[in-house]
Amino acid sequence: MSSGLEVVRTALAGSRAWLVGGAVRDRALGRASEISDVDIVVDGDPAAAARAVALAAGRAACFALSEQFGAWRVVARDHSWQVDVEPMRGESLAADLALPDLEPGDDRVMVCGSPAMLSDTQALLDRRRFRISPHIGEPGDYVIERAFVEK
Repeated sequence: MSSGLEVVRTALAGSRAWLVGGAVRDRALGRASEISDVDIVVDGDPAAAARAVALAAGRAACFALSEQFGAWRVVARDHSWQVDVEPMRGESLAADLALPDLEPGDDRVMVCGSPAMLSDTQALLDRRRFRISPHIGEPGDYVIERAFVEK
């Protein structure tokens, strides 16, 4: 069984693609063996990149995740990993990092992930003046998607 990151490296060799998100943190903390959720940004067509990853993985599931943001997801056949592929939104990765911050007056947030990630993310959102919502939520609310929370 290959990891999602190994499959991405094989499928997108020579492409302009960057590892982003929690996998970067996990690698920096020496937890590379635990990475099962890989997020990448591509300079090009995310659908084509996701299909290439799915093919390299031996026909993994591949589907559009968000039409609004152009995101795609690839899931290993044994569900041991997933890769989310998003397009670069700016002219460069640096420009993407300069996207506007989340604003409690305008934005809502859905949080899912491991208990440690939830704790870190909740603390960050609380500091930004977001508040947890017991229901769908209004601007400034965040919800925890319990269906996707790892035990």
